[in-house]
Amino acid sequence: MILVDTDVLINSFRRGERIGDAISAITLLEFIRGIPSEKREEVKRLLEETYEVIWLDNSILLEYSRLYEVLKEEGS
Repeated sequence: MILVDTDVLINSFRRGERIGDAISAITLLEFIRGIPSEKREEVKRLLEETYEVIWLDNSILLEYSRLYEVLKEEGS
């Protein structure tokens, strides 16, 4: 599975391409917040039909926190 981040999603959307298989709930949120309100629901539906949306749960929150700590220790 290829998880697409917000920047890649925006760029591929502009080019009319589909890159990757999945997006996170955070990417979905970041993407649709920039869409005009009258089109937001339709774009959200299209993204959910096109990509598997990875919703946040406890295991993802804990893994994110672990990775954040590792990167912080490395100075990233």
